[in-house]
Amino acid sequence: MSDGDALLAAIAAHPDDDTPRLVYADWLDEHNDPGPAGRASSPGGAGPGTNAIRAEFIRVQVAVHRLEARPAEEQREHVHLWRRQQELLDNHRRDLLGPIADEMHALDAVFERGFLSQVQLSAPAFLKNARSVAALRPAPRVRLECNSEVQLAALVACAEVACVESLALSGSVPARLYADLGNARHFARLEVLRVRYGQLGDTELAVLANGVGLPRLSELDLEAAYVTDAGLRALVASPKWAQLRRIDLSLNELSDAAADVLLAAPTDHIEYLNLRMCNIGPAVYPQLLARFGGRIDLF
Repeated sequence: MSDGDALLAAIAAHPDDDTPRLVYADWLDEHNDPGPAGRASSPGGAGPGTNAIRAEFIRVQVAVHRLEARPAEEQREHVHLWRRQQELLDNHRRDLLGPIADEMHALDAVFERGFLSQVQLSAPAFLKNARSVAALRPAPRVRLECNSEVQLAALVACAEVACVESLALSGSVPARLYADLGNARHFARLEVLRVRYGQLGDTELAVLANGVGLPRLSELDLEAAYVTDAGLRALVASPKWAQLRRIDLSLNELSDAAADVLLAAPTDHIEYLNLRMCNIGPAVYPQLLARFGGRIDLF
């Protein structure tokens, strides 16, 4: 392991500590390669190398982070730091994003204290750059958007999806692929699955929920996903039910029978349940509110 890799490992191991980040910034300065990276801000000639830009960005964002908890008047004394942070983001995004720069739009990348903390990519963009994304250190939260059967099949077979924490599906996907997703061994870090306005249906939900994969799945967003009482019954009876903490079932064709299923199920692990705009009648609202309290959204 190189010195740089060791420092990145230290940052990942101590995410709340600024010291490893600042030490890495010093290392970047010591291993800088002056070149054309700074031409956007230095049109008369070659600017600072990529490492120097990254080093400055780390220091600036660490300083900004520390000031965010300070009084407003103290922050105003250092407004130049916020201005410099924006200049670096505007003029040197390619240097800061590295090999995935071509796939990222302005709002698709979030930086915290000098490093990527969140990236959002389409499935094709991820598959094209899977190794580069999986190699990012410290590892950011990776969110994917998938809108076809072909894309989902490729993701399920891709080992690098082990870095993905959130997956949003749209469009029609056959039950066999939901079964493959539910059993996928590569999605080891997937915590959030969204199938909004997709044709999920009861059969697809059942095969997904009964899979042996997705060990960290804790949030399931099924807004307008064509789920009925039968699908909810299958979900509650599945091994995935005990994992879930947040569930959105709004705009589905549920009835009072679905409320009975929920009232009979173990629900202490549920932190949030959305049942807005379903067909559950107001007669069972008091029972649901008594069971879930502020954890449920009915209106």
